[in-house]
Amino acid sequence: MSFRIDVKVKGFPTNVDSWEIPLECPKCRTQNKVSLGQVKREETIQCINCGTEIKLKDKDRSVQRGIDEAQRALDDLERTLKKMGS
Repeated sequence: MSFRIDVKVKGFPTNVDSWEIPLECPKCRTQNKVSLGQVKREETIQCINCGTEIKLKDKDRSVQRGIDEAQRALDDLERTLKKMGS
């Protein structure tokens, strides 16, 4: 007996850079969504409510390291599931 495993879960982004997190505006407290990639690149965003510019900082490169580690784990999981489904 054999079976196939679909490793792509609909709606689940497998690129960790695209994962979004909430960020509260320091001026008006509105919740903004930013991607981990934006934080990694230390982009400047504008608050969706008041327009305040918010400079994103990846202090001590912890976001970069976390993204790299999570991406490796997801890639390993995908390879393992493909092997199981072969």
